[in-house]
Amino acid sequence: MKILMVLMSLDIGGAETHVTELSKELKRQGHEIGIVSAGGAYVSDIETAGIKHFYAPLNKHSGMPKAYFTLKRVIAEFKPDIVHAHARLPAFLCHIIHKTNKRFAFVTSAHGTYDTRGIIGFLSRWGSRQMAVSEDIKRYLIQNYRKIKPQNIYVSVNGVDTEKFSADVSAEDFINEFGLNPLATRIVYVSRLESEVCAGAYALIRLAPRLAEKISGLEIVLTGDGGCFDELKASADEVNTAAGRRVVIMTGARTDICKINASADFCVATSRSALEEMAQEKPCILAGSFGYMGIFNEDKLASAMSNNFTCRGTHDIDDDELFNDILGLYGMTKEEREALGAYSRGVVVQNYSLRKMVKDNLKMYDDALSEGNYDVAVLGYYGYRNSGDDTLLHAIIGSLRKRNPDIRIAVFSNMPEETAKIYGVHSENRFDVFAVRKVLKHTKLFIMGGGSLLQDGTSRRSIVYYTACLNMAKRLCGRTMLYANGVGPFLHKSSVRLASKALRGVDIITLRDKDSAEDLKKIGIDENVFVTADPVFSLRNSLTGKTSYELEYKGIKKGEKYICASPRCFKGQPENFEKSFANLCDYVVREYGYKVVFLPMQYPYDAKIIRSIQKEMQEESVFIASRLSAEDMLNIISGSEFAVGVRLHLLIYASTAGVPGIGIVYDPKVSGFQRYISQPYFIQPRSLAAGDCITVIDECVKNKADISESLKNTAEEMERKSEQTADMAIKLIKETEGVFNAKNTWH
Repeated sequence: MKILMVLMSLDIGGAETHVTELSKELKRQGHEIGIVSAGGAYVSDIETAGIKHFYAPLNKHSGMPKAYFTLKRVIAEFKPDIVHAHARLPAFLCHIIHKTNKRFAFVTSAHGTYDTRGIIGFLSRWGSRQMAVSEDIKRYLIQNYRKIKPQNIYVSVNGVDTEKFSADVSAEDFINEFGLNPLATRIVYVSRLESEVCAGAYALIRLAPRLAEKISGLEIVLTGDGGCFDELKASADEVNTAAGRRVVIMTGARTDICKINASADFCVATSRSALEEMAQEKPCILAGSFGYMGIFNEDKLASAMSNNFTCRGTHDIDDDELFNDILGLYGMTKEEREALGAYSRGVVVQNYSLRKMVKDNLKMYDDALSEGNYDVAVLGYYGYRNSGDDTLLHAIIGSLRKRNPDIRIAVFSNMPEETAKIYGVHSENRFDVFAVRKVLKHTKLFIMGGGSLLQDGTSRRSIVYYTACLNMAKRLCGRTMLYANGVGPFLHKSSVRLASKALRGVDIITLRDKDSAEDLKKIGIDENVFVTADPVFSLRNSLTGKTSYELEYKGIKKGEKYICASPRCFKGQPENFEKSFANLCDYVVREYGYKVVFLPMQYPYDAKIIRSIQKEMQEESVFIASRLSAEDMLNIISGSEFAVGVRLHLLIYASTAGVPGIGIVYDPKVSGFQRYISQPYFIQPRSLAAGDCITVIDECVKNKADISESLKNTAEEMERKSEQTADMAIKLIKETEGVFNAKNTWH
């Protein structure tokens, strides 16, 4: 892979060191690396490693025109696969070039936060992928840059070369070069000496006279260069003159940081400098321009890691607090400081290795190069806030990622932004024909995912839409698959023709029940057809036995018995349906003392009929008036005595949890599913008023233990079959591996 790093300069600083170490390790791993910057102390270091450096005045606004043309020329000559910008101005120039040159993938890293006010904030550009060096930087990006998709933000670390920065490094050369006292107590501070980042340097110089009175032979070494160097040097000279000796030593910019760190008894630092010093087993006081945390120890680990050792979100440096912490370290025994240093190195080795940083960046590069290419595209009734269909998508994605954590998934949804955010996938509007076509052209496997999609019972528009998408996918994708679908009913001959034509040539058809297989056989489709199980059965491991806080909030106490009910409006619904359903619920409360908990499978769509039923009831009931996650829904149902409802996925949830389910057959798929799992508990809507439900309810209550045991065995078998569906999908994807050409388009 050819990677071009673009940053403002290569002077001493956290981001600059980050890029230098990242580039050198990538080079060692066999990648071709180039760096564009305004130069600086690390140029010789990277050139020694065999990395080409290109000069461009990227460190000042006035140099932007020249930097733009230089960068454009370098990109044309170097021909990188990846251009990786590490600051806002370089990223803006890369963005402009990328608009007319799509031969490379453009990504960025955020090493800190920026002022988002004014024109500069408006013009910030972040590429197709973003690497944040900590979780708080990721949150900053999400909160301040609306065009950035959260799923495209990666989080890595300031990786430290723990072999280069180790306790074995000798400080002798550095001590001799600067004529330091080998027996002195020495504090080291390393940073760019720019006003926005060197508050620690100013604080140490202010405290130097007081510290020198308490610490005999004290030496404070300040390493770095920048706009504040001269001012700091003048202040240091005043301190030294007043003391009659060198208390503060200004080294300027250096690249032998490991030797300087080795000379320290302890350090004052933040961010990468702190991690490098900790890697060399040096006790460290975390203090800088973004805040103050004090002596790093086990108690500070969680908060330090949360802000990437920058002290962001803490209080400003207080001179007295820093003074007391320095004396605190000085007052420790040698053994205590060594123990603290050893702990600090352990933190770096475990959490901030150079290898992890490189691995994280390579993952981002691979994903950026694969932008617009997908292993699988999934279409279903998604983005309508229907719990059953949303859970189907959750289950399908989970099963595929279980087999391949890096699988690239696109989903067609009615609410693409919400779908992308919830599931961490790429998502397009299911009715945007051009977007759908573009995705399908670059997808290995098209999945028509779960639910009863090929049917005209709800409307003829449904079957026209889904068969059109399936026909398009057969032309454009590598493979096509029905993923545990229900099929039918087909009420019109034209629907049969549409379905028959669309299903011919589909690579694999998996169905969730035998009735669907029979319906397909009637229209001449019986090749590559497999009866498996609904994807929701793969979520059995989500059962924790803990019910949602919603139940307790609604007054259902622990150990109290309840049933779950989920009605819905449907075509052909009897006029007295709501009253009949209310009578069913009242019977359960009066006869068995169970509470009735209404679960809306599609909130708020189901809310109206649920409230109407509650008004018809004589007894009290509970309505969970909110959208529930698949896990919460499953766990609430798992704690119930039985479930009754019109929604098919209420029954699927119940059987997954081993709970008896009574289905009201608004659609043949309800009775078909119940028969498939050997549970003959279903009622025709018009039979509710006749009281037929009473017998079914009594039987379920009486035989609950036997039914639950039977369902447990059934659910295990269904889980196995649902996993088979995922295995088939992965196999189809693998069969297409050789179909992509070099440009990731289909032959």
